[in-house]
Amino acid sequence: MAQLSQPKAMGAFVMETTRTYPRTPVAPVSNRCLTGSGMGSRHRAVRPTTDTKAWDHRRRGVAYVFFLGIAMFVTIIGLSALTAVRIQRRDANNANDLSAARLYAQSAIELGFAAIHLDPAWRDNLGSGTWFTDQSVSTGTMSLEVSITDDGDEYPANDPVLLIGTSVHGQARQKIEVTLVTLSDNGGLVIAAESWRRVVD
Repeated sequence: MAQLSQPKAMGAFVMETTRTYPRTPVAPVSNRCLTGSGMGSRHRAVRPTTDTKAWDHRRRGVAYVFFLGIAMFVTIIGLSALTAVRIQRRDANNANDLSAARLYAQSAIELGFAAIHLDPAWRDNLGSGTWFTDQSVSTGTMSLEVSITDDGDEYPANDPVLLIGTSVHGQARQKIEVTLVTLSDNGGLVIAAESWRRVVD
């Protein structure tokens, strides 16, 4: 409203006007931070900044690398297990081949020993040399060599006889020899004690 006041100079009356303006409410700091200009919803989402996006990309990259590492680790374990199984299977097959080849070599010697006993004149009929070669037996082959050793005495019938059996089965090859000696009472041949041995080529 207008009021009249006494001026301090020139003795004139001057009308002074005092105006009252309505006070504008100010939003709290926390509300302004959440809503930006203070207008709009109190729960409006904050738009992501460039730093936030970069952090999300880095986090996704770390997760991807971690996943790849786990996948590679599991793959390595699986391949190692398969390799171990293959090695065990190969070793088992080699062991079976060796066992079968050893038996075939012994069988070759037993066949030669039987032929000697069935033919009293085997020294003249068969003599020294290879009696059979690569004879098929089951899933392998066997060979037999016979060698009559001259011991220097005057009785050739008493000379020791060396039987060498060789066999092949799969990837294995075995060679076994045994010595036959003459008995003094009847002149027959027997296998010398502890004469069985495996020959390494």
